[in-house]
Amino acid sequence: MLYTVGKAVTASGGPRTSPTAGARPGDEPTATSTSDPTPTVAGTDAEEDVRIAGCAVDSVTSWPAARMEIVNGSGAAADYYVTVEFLDEDGTRVADGIVGVVGLAPGRTAKKKAQGLDTAPDHVTCRITEVHRTPSVG
Repeated sequence: MLYTVGKAVTASGGPRTSPTAGARPGDEPTATSTSDPTPTVAGTDAEEDVRIAGCAVDSVTSWPAARMEIVNGSGAAADYYVTVEFLDEDGTRVADGIVGVVGLAPGRTAKKKAQGLDTAPDHVTCRITEVHRTPSVG
């Protein structure tokens, strides 16, 4: 999916209203232990666990940010590494951001911010480029 400030564009190309801007980082989840010494990550595909909840450019720094929601759809605690790119109106990448979550318990949600550190125009599109999910090790 592609997200723009105020609008999300689905794979079919149709617009969908997205949540309002105002990116704020969420709390870091705590690691959970599991009785199985070799946890497996089964359930949803990692890409299905991650979504962009908002996309904005800070009016003071001109840095773009994506508010991310990560829901662990697997059967064990998992670590996530997600990269996001920020595109201008022409589709040119102007910045990218990374967010990580460690020890997210099954079914739990983490709210994070992927922050770009390059100046961006007022209107950007946020796009998830990679999602890595691995079993959490303690």
